[in-house]
Amino acid sequence: MRRNLERCKAWLSRRRSLLALALLYTLLNAPKPLIVDDTAYYFFARQCAEQPTRPYAFQVFWYQGPQPANTVLAPPVLPYWWSLGIRLFGETPWLWKLWLLPFALLFVFSLDALARRFAPGMRQVLVCVTVLSPSFLPSFNLMLDVPAVALGLTALVLCFRAIGRRSLLTGAVAGVVAGLAMQTKYTSFMVPAVMLLYTVCFARSVKRVSIGLLAVMLAMLLFVSWEEFVRAQHGKSHFMVNLPEYPDRAKWLEYKLRLLKALLPLLGGLAPALTLLGMLTVGVPRWMVGAVAAGTALGYGVIAGYEIQPRLWGDNFWVERPLEQAIFGMGGILLAAVMVVVCWDLVWVDDDGELVPGRCPPSRTVSIFLVLWLLGELAGFLLLSTFPAARRVMGLILIAALLICRLGSRHDLARAEQRWVRGVVGGGIALGVLFHAVDMLDAFAGKHAAESAARWIDDQPVEPGAPPAAVWYVGHWGFQYYAERAGMKPVVPSGSMLKTGDWLIVPHAPTNHIEKQNIRLDERYLSEENVVSIRGGLPWRTVMCYYGGYVPLEHHAGPRLEVTVYRVTGDWVPPYAPDR
Repeated sequence: MRRNLERCKAWLSRRRSLLALALLYTLLNAPKPLIVDDTAYYFFARQCAEQPTRPYAFQVFWYQGPQPANTVLAPPVLPYWWSLGIRLFGETPWLWKLWLLPFALLFVFSLDALARRFAPGMRQVLVCVTVLSPSFLPSFNLMLDVPAVALGLTALVLCFRAIGRRSLLTGAVAGVVAGLAMQTKYTSFMVPAVMLLYTVCFARSVKRVSIGLLAVMLAMLLFVSWEEFVRAQHGKSHFMVNLPEYPDRAKWLEYKLRLLKALLPLLGGLAPALTLLGMLTVGVPRWMVGAVAAGTALGYGVIAGYEIQPRLWGDNFWVERPLEQAIFGMGGILLAAVMVVVCWDLVWVDDDGELVPGRCPPSRTVSIFLVLWLLGELAGFLLLSTFPAARRVMGLILIAALLICRLGSRHDLARAEQRWVRGVVGGGIALGVLFHAVDMLDAFAGKHAAESAARWIDDQPVEPGAPPAAVWYVGHWGFQYYAERAGMKPVVPSGSMLKTGDWLIVPHAPTNHIEKQNIRLDERYLSEENVVSIRGGLPWRTVMCYYGGYVPLEHHAGPRLEVTVYRVTGDWVPPYAPDR
């Protein structure tokens, strides 16, 4: 017992920097209010806390009206974990965020394990430049993406270790964790595919092959078993209900072209640190690296100061945010070019700069495996994603970082170019913190708008003997959670009866938009009483582009969110007004 305790202490001592990073990652996320899809997953977590055996047996209000929960995409792992937090801490969002610490630990430690295996000389660089990057730091929230990545990477680390050590038990655990990853987010179907790829590349005996296949089979068995459980309750599995459907081939192609349109701007805006690190790795002159770094900083500054409307292009499919798409798109092209050189050097050039002959040494096999993994992530982005968003390129950024750091480890870059590497990593972390700060402002805008409108209504005089007035709202995302917590009721278009004297809260955003029910306002039944304006101090925004757009950051000017408070002057059913 004493020996085990000493081993545990020694292990913690060696890993204290990773523990500190995971804790920092969690603490930075904790103060942020609920944002975007957090609210949808909250409804599922609340249901799991109340009826754990019937996670989809309720109506959820997420689009235009209440609908069966099984039709709103929310795989079960995160809601079940969150439900434990709800039972333990009640309605305390910052404690819910702290409850996600195990996912942060899995993410950081599994990433470090991959770095030790594939890029040992750049471990700290890889972990820091990834975890605190613009792609991962603002994305934690209470959403599916980081937990899915954490579980997926953990499953891969366990699978790689199981095949190397010929451990059936570790392989079985890897399969179970991979199944949990797929039931956290369906894009984690890439995990068993990478397991199979690793098995093909490195399993040189029947037992090792059987371990890889065992992991894949257990992952699929767990996934199918849960879907069968849901099908038995609701007639159709959650996965099948939410599988995207396209009316024809042309519509499918249009959606895939939207993803293609967003790919380079998203990569260029989220991963400039990887571009600079890759340039250092492939031996680009240092003055050129400095010039690209200065140009990158200038690009973010230009976006802060200017906005260009796409009027000159008319109704052009490819142009929606001309300035941001141009700046980030150039960064994406540069990153793509750097990755081509990195992959070429890893696969075809040895340590002395000579072309590798026809033989295939183990180090080259590892590099080929990683390049194929990168190509698989690219295919997964195009095939599994339904719309562009920053979180859709997490896998690409992670594997690109792994490849760049592998080449850097071969050249001992962290030691040979210590000042440059530290500068790049520091700049990448600073950019991640900037994205996080902007996202925090957008999250607080939704919270403060709902709460300020509710306080203003509470302060209004009430006529003696008058019946209590209901407060109605339109709006989703974080605004919805805080509006309902303030006692407001959602409007169902063409279904809700608003009585004379009631209140109606309608968010308007002059420079961005918030998803809300589509109703047609009618001034015959409404009197505008107040406008609550929420302003922020930074000239960028992430909502909505970061969570569903073609660039990760946009220019911002004016209020972050405005909420109009109406008094209902006559009994009225707000009609549905379809988008044009």
